[in-house]
Amino acid sequence: MLGLAYTAKSFDVTAPVVFVIEESFAGTLTAFDIGPDGSLSNRRVWAPVPGDGIVMDTEGAVWTPGWSEAGPACLRVAEGGEILDTIPLDRAGFACTLRGEDGRTLFMFAADW
Repeated sequence: MLGLAYTAKSFDVTAPVVFVIEESFAGTLTAFDIGPDGSLSNRRVWAPVPGDGIVMDTEGAVWTPGWSEAGPACLRVAEGGEILDTIPLDRAGFACTLRGEDGRTLFMFAADW
């Protein structure tokens, strides 16, 4: 049993031996090492920021809806928690994804609720 604090989404990072998930209720992005047999070990906080609807870019940073000092935003977060970029939103964000021909176009889902 992993004892996770509610996770809605997860993904493999570009290095094929690490698995990062969002723990919404814990307010962290959590990482595990993936063993050759698929087992998970070495649980650790990847970044001490809340995540929801996360996506990792080609440089290994995570895009997640969140909050900046100015209000709702889509945040680009590095391992360790450094905020690398902030895109302000006019309402709460719920998910981010990267698509397009080169996989570098950021789409954000936001809604009033």
